[in-house]
Amino acid sequence: MTKPAVLVPLKEISFTWALGHAPHSSFKSWTEAEDAILEVIARATEAVRIGYKVEWQDGETHESYFDARPGMVAAPFHLQAHVRQALAIIAGRFRPTAMSRQRQKEFLEDQESTEPGKAARAKRILDGCQIGGVP
Repeated sequence: MTKPAVLVPLKEISFTWALGHAPHSSFKSWTEAEDAILEVIARATEAVRIGYKVEWQDGETHESYFDARPGMVAAPFHLQAHVRQALAIIAGRFRPTAMSRQRQKEFLEDQESTEPGKAARAKRILDGCQIGGVP
């Protein structure tokens, strides 16, 4: 798909949970959300699982989680890169090196049987929605 001339802007990023480390919070920019993640990581003494939901102005959403570890503060955590890669895996556009081609095929087939249209939705978000800066 050809990228649209104007990508759908971000509406909000919400942290849906952070296992006792942060209250439910919402942010209007990627930078604000990433700064908040760094604050959680800086205070953490062990790994923290952070749930998030990204919503764009057109109502499209992506919801997932990531694991943050103490020490990640030295290398800034880029939520936008995490979201972009997660969506690329869901869309079948990226295969992590630890995932065989057969496992990717099984993953995509299983995903389509349990959540029909999820890959197509991920492609629409990747191609039409603003994820951080311009990729």
